[in-house]
Order: sequence, then structure tokens, then C-alpha cells
Amino acid sequence: MKSPVTLLSVVPLLTFSTLRDIPYYPPEACTNDYMRTFCKLDLRVPEGTNGFATVIWFHGGGLIRGARGHFYQTPQDDVASVSAGYRLLTNATPTECLSDAGAVVAWTLKHIGEYGGDPRKVFVSGSSGGGYLSLMTGMDPKWLKPYGCKPTDLAGLLPQTGQASTHFTIRSVNGDRTSTF
Repeated sequence: MKSPVTLLSVVPLLTFSTLRDIPYYPPEACTNDYMRTFCKLDLRVPEGTNGFATVIWFHGGGLIRGARGHFYQTPQDDVASVSAGYRLLTNATPTECLSDAGAVVAWTLKHIGEYGGDPRKVFVSGSSGGGYLSLMTGMDPKWLKPYGCKPTDLAGLLPQTGQASTHFTIRSVNGDRTSTF
């Protein structure tokens, strides 16, 4: 009697390159040390492949805490991730936080091709305050317009626990003391 043959599919594991501390504003736009420190991104890209999708990840923390450094994880090995830093409301205005988010998205759309990614496959995601930033950059054209980009340039939005109305911290900064729900 012959033994049954089992076929195993062997999928090669990809390796990744990680680049840290990439400024997404041009040097002349960074007007102070706080901006020069926070307005950077980290990039994780699969090696040896081209045309991959990219997920931009905005960290949570209610727009008042948190930092870049976490990469969005997908079940697929061939997806790049951008970990975005942005100025926090402890030292910036809501407009500055949203402008930073728009600048990160625009930088990614314009530069991911240099790393092998497909700029037509850029998704924006984030948790909590970062989910709010992902929604605003993907739904309100004014945050991408200064960089010659628009929400329809994105492949999609993947917010996690993002507040679809004005974020509760921004409402507080603007003097709104009503319930957050």
C-alpha cells in the first residue's frame, strides 16, 4: 500500500528594511525644535518586491500622548507600514496636528514609489486620536490639498476607534464641555 503524499506550499518569508526618523516636512518648514523632533516618520518596507501596498499608522493617545514606533501589522507579509509622528495638543493646535497628518499622507503618496511601493495602494489607519487623524485626512480634502493630493488618491481608510465627529480632546481645547458621547 502506498503512503498518501502531502503537498506543502512553501511561501518564502520576506525580510524588511526599517528606516527611522525620516522628516516629512522640508527643513525650511520646520520652524522649531518641537516640530523637528515630532514631525518624522518611520518606514518598514518588504525587501525584494515591488508594487506592495502601504498602511500609514497614526498612534493613539487622545492627541495628547503617544509616539511613533509601532508598525501596523497585516496578515500578509508584503505590506509596508509607515509609523507617523505628529505634534501633540500639549504643544500644538488642532490645526497643526491635522496639518501634520496631511503632510505624512502626502509624503507617503509622493515617496513610497521610491521604496518599491505602489502609491495607488496607500491606506491610512490609526487608533483613537490616530483613528481620528486617519478619518480627517481621508475625508476632508483641505488637509491634503496644500500638498497637491486629495482623498481619492488613497486606496482606503482603516480607522480603529476613531471618532468620526470632532475628537473629544479638540472639543475640549475649543471650549466645548458637553458630553463626549
